[in-house]
Amino acid sequence: MSEWLDFLGPLVTNIGGVVDVFGIIVILAAAIEAAWKLVRLEMRLDKSARLPQIDEIKEAFVYRMIFGLDFLIAGDILKSVFAPTMDKLILIGGIVVVRGILSFSLINELKSDSRRIERADQA
Repeated sequence: MSEWLDFLGPLVTNIGGVVDVFGIIVILAAAIEAAWKLVRLEMRLDKSARLPQIDEIKEAFVYRMIFGLDFLIAGDILKSVFAPTMDKLILIGGIVVVRGILSFSLINELKSDSRRIERADQA
């Protein structure tokens, strides 16, 4: 049994690191895409109807950012499976809580933006 744990511990920790890197790539790709779309939008001569397009860019960016944060949380959980000390578990738990709060805040931001856009469309 100990041999399996000696083998699985580093493997699962490395997989958690790969999942973390994937989450970072997702967030970076989302940021680059959103920045590129905003630059293209600002360079257009036609400035009408920019606000709805900016809201669409923001919504897509936030959803992708939440998706990336989910990968980061999953990586933290995988790395904590074989964490040998309570200090590491508490640290990783704190990181997961902070990232969870961030995800929750971003989702609420999207909902409030959606309600604002719906009210503007109805007016």
